[in-house]
Amino acid sequence: HEKLTYIHQKNSGVSSARNLGISLSKGLYICYLDSDDLWHRDKLEEVNRYVNANPEIDLIFHDFIKHDIREEAPYKSSNSDIFPFIYEIFENSESSDHYWTGKDESAFNLVMRGYPFYPSSLIVKRNIHTHFRWDPGVLKSEDFNLILKLSLIYSFGYIDKILTTIKIHDNNKSADTLTKETVIINTMKAVQQLYCKGRQS
Repeated sequence: HEKLTYIHQKNSGVSSARNLGISLSKGLYICYLDSDDLWHRDKLEEVNRYVNANPEIDLIFHDFIKHDIREEAPYKSSNSDIFPFIYEIFENSESSDHYWTGKDESAFNLVMRGYPFYPSSLIVKRNIHTHFRWDPGVLKSEDFNLILKLSLIYSFGYIDKILTTIKIHDNNKSADTLTKETVIINTMKAVQQLYCKGRQS
């Protein structure tokens, strides 16, 4: 399709691939889609509605479901069914029942309580990546590494709709739970030391 551009580079990891795409992008927002995930048909339409209603929001994320490929159907519970405390931290927007926004350190508190941000459910203003790129040196949980830092600086919005299916299988990084948790803990310690001086643990 004439509106699509295919770019090939030697396999250097997901962070390097994302950074290349960012450097060649021209739009106001970046939407990610990891190779084994699925956007739902109305995702971009819903995102467009949100950004038009809330242009001041820097990063947007939305609800999603997971699908273990060994099973016939996706899980019945969505991510926010599993982590309902998002509704305690974020607040409903006046513009729509499905739109939620954070205040002050809402996103930081959300991620510190264990709410997962997957790249395929994330929309970022491109100018943010002028200051923050994906770190190629972080080989596991690079998404957590980036989001934790951004959550201290930028405004976050939430679309309370399931717009992506995250595929789970034995070969993807999400299945490596022990290593992932170790990296997350070390990332939290590093962010606390670098960005959270003076805050209580």
